[in-house]
Amino acid sequence: TAAAVADHMLADWGITFETALNCAMDNLRQMPGDGGWQRMGPGVWMGAWGDSYEPSRLLMPDMIYRLGVSRPVALAPFRDCLMVTDAANQAGMQVMTQFTLDSLDGDVRWLSFELLALVEGHWTLHDEQPPGMRIAALRARSDDHQSQKEWLKSALAAQGEEVFIASFMAATTPEQTGVSYAAWTLDCDSLLPCADWIAFVDTQTQHVVQLPWSEVMTHFGHLLEKTTHVPTLYRARTSPSMEAVQEVARKLADR
Repeated sequence: TAAAVADHMLADWGITFETALNCAMDNLRQMPGDGGWQRMGPGVWMGAWGDSYEPSRLLMPDMIYRLGVSRPVALAPFRDCLMVTDAANQAGMQVMTQFTLDSLDGDVRWLSFELLALVEGHWTLHDEQPPGMRIAALRARSDDHQSQKEWLKSALAAQGEEVFIASFMAATTPEQTGVSYAAWTLDCDSLLPCADWIAFVDTQTQHVVQLPWSEVMTHFGHLLEKTTHVPTLYRARTSPSMEAVQEVARKLADR
């Protein structure tokens, strides 16, 4: 059995977090499991302990190295899923990516859609993320933002603030990669998520102009105040004119 441990419990027991973590890891090592590592394909393994602690084994690099992978990369997209292959195994990473995409709509709890690299016993983000994985990451970000948006609407209403919270929209491109959008409604105090493309919307004329995020920050970033929210949001208390936005779009089209 397992139980959540709060800080006050550690204080009552008179032990530090590090001690508790080491004990938990020792317990995890001793937990019985059905399958251990199972092969998904050439040079690709999936944890099959069946205890929903598969991703927790990322804390045990020795278990990863014992697979014989020289440059391990791992993916833990769901609470009960951990996959490992070599950084040089492009086909293996594609196997992990496809498994994740095929499982997104199943009865799974999403965890992380970022590929990790094990370097000298420590995990870091892999330099090259599989393009298809961006679709899953954006879907997760969209869900996170929607939950955040609902909470913020209630919190702001309780404070008597009228702030428009833009939606975060994810889509799949014809090239089967992900892209995200958000709307900056002009002349409206707004909270904007960071997205690949920002659609400037003039509600008076119904004009809409889209700009990539990099151009938005270059030309109008001084109007955006980065907040402490997680995921990150930007407060737009004032807006650029539609004429200024259109001028940037024209110059961008002429490049």
